[in-house]
Amino acid sequence: MSAASEYPTYFLEQAIRTYIVGKVVLDIGSVNHSFGNFITRNWIFDFILKEAAFVQGINIEAAEVEKAQAAGYNILCADAETYRADRKFDAVLAGDLIEHLSNPGLFLQCSKANLLPGGKLILTTPNTFSLERLYLSFLRLTNDPQTHRLHVCYHTPSTLIALAKRAGFRHVATEYVNLNLGGQSRFIRLLLKLNGAITAVLPKFKITMIMVFEAPDLQ
Repeated sequence: MSAASEYPTYFLEQAIRTYIVGKVVLDIGSVNHSFGNFITRNWIFDFILKEAAFVQGINIEAAEVEKAQAAGYNILCADAETYRADRKFDAVLAGDLIEHLSNPGLFLQCSKANLLPGGKLILTTPNTFSLERLYLSFLRLTNDPQTHRLHVCYHTPSTLIALAKRAGFRHVATEYVNLNLGGQSRFIRLLLKLNGAITAVLPKFKITMIMVFEAPDLQ
């Protein structure tokens, strides 16, 4: 069975697959808020397990990490801004994480230290100017659209490239994907279909932004 048919949210998985297949991967923020919420449906950590040669996960939420460990997952309780592994990785994946961090610069420095020379850092983050966010801002006449209560910043491609460059990374690629979100109302599903049709032509307005950076050859 192909990755696309195995994983209904494959828009994101297919986009990162190139960078993790057969690789040694550090996945940061593995639990993704709540282990219980994500283990019952398609979970990015499970996808990485199937595609990578080896995966180490970390997450700062101790209680949720305990649940994941009890279920047999290789996830440690650690802080993304300070974690230094005892090995180097081909790829570091941080899915929807950087918008939560108090000090993203420290996180990028740690990511570089955890990567092999030429290794890839893959960041995903909500697209600040997605069609969905622009629509909600206009609908509610606000310059402060609703976001997750734990988010502390928005990023654009330019701000992430500038931030990563300060840490010594080279920008490799930018991609945009929509998410296949289940369990929504009929109205929201209709809006998501409309969003999908428009962003198929204008991909820069999709829901999620993926940025890929390369660590320097010599560290």
